[in-house]
Amino acid sequence: MKHKHSHLLPMRRALLITALVILAIRMSGQPNKRGNASPPNPQPQPPSTVTNSENYDKPHTQAAESDANPPHWYTPLKRPDWWLVIIAFSTGCAIVYQANEMTNATKEMRRNTDLQKAAYRQWLKIENWSATTPGILGETGIGIVFVGFEIRNPTDFPLTVKQIVLKENGAGASPERLEYGANRFIPPDDRYQFQFQVPMQSEAVENYAEGVAKIFITVIGSITFTDVLGDSQSQDIGQYCILSQKGNEFVAHPQVRPPNPLDDQQRES
Repeated sequence: MKHKHSHLLPMRRALLITALVILAIRMSGQPNKRGNASPPNPQPQPPSTVTNSENYDKPHTQAAESDANPPHWYTPLKRPDWWLVIIAFSTGCAIVYQANEMTNATKEMRRNTDLQKAAYRQWLKIENWSATTPGILGETGIGIVFVGFEIRNPTDFPLTVKQIVLKENGAGASPERLEYGANRFIPPDDRYQFQFQVPMQSEAVENYAEGVAKIFITVIGSITFTDVLGDSQSQDIGQYCILSQKGNEFVAHPQVRPPNPLDDQQRES
C-alpha cells in the first residue's frame, strides 16, 4: 500500500504550498491597527466652525464617477499578492505534471522488464524414462533397480541444473527422500542423463523374476536450475514406473503438471 499512493505525494505538497502562500498573503494584507492608531491627545481641541459648501458636493461627485467607471477585470492583478498566488498555483501544476510523468515512466519500465523476462523464460523437459532389470545386491538380500530419465533444455538459452530432489517409493520399501547436487550446464536443445537407484524388498525382486508380480515405483520430486538471467527456478517432476517381464511402463503422475509456456504468455497478455 505504501508504493501504491507514493505518486500522490507531489500533488499533496503542491496543494500545501499553494495553501500556505494564500494564507501568508491574507495575513500580510490585513492592516496593522496598532501601528495606525494615533496616540490620545490629552488636551481637548476646540470644535471647528469653518465649513465649506464644496465639501458637501465632493462625495456625491466621487460616487457618480465611481459608478460611471467600474473597476476592470485586471484590477486585482495590479496587486503583487495575486502574482504570488499565480506563481504558487503554476508551481503546483508543474509538480503534479512531473509526478504523473514519473508514474507513467515507472509503469512502462516495469512492463518492459516483464516482457524481457517473458522472452528469456526457460523450463525443462523430463523425458525418456528408463529402468534396469531389478536384482539383489550381493549378499545383503536387498533388492535394487536403477531408474533414469533425461533432462532436456528446450529453450534457446543455456541453463545450469543445480539440484535434484526425489522422493521414491519402491516395492515394499519405505519412501526415501534423496538430494543430488548436479551443477550441470546444459546448452540449448541439449540433454543431461540422470540415474538413481531405488531399493526394494528381495521378495518383490523374486516375484518379478518369476513373472508372478509387477514392481510399482513412484517418483516425486523437483529440479532446481539457474536460468540465463541468473534467477533460480524450480520445476516439479513426477512419474509412475511399472516394471514387468513383458516390458516397462512409465506414466506421468497426475499431481504433477508439466510446464506450458503458452499459459504464461496468456496470463501476461
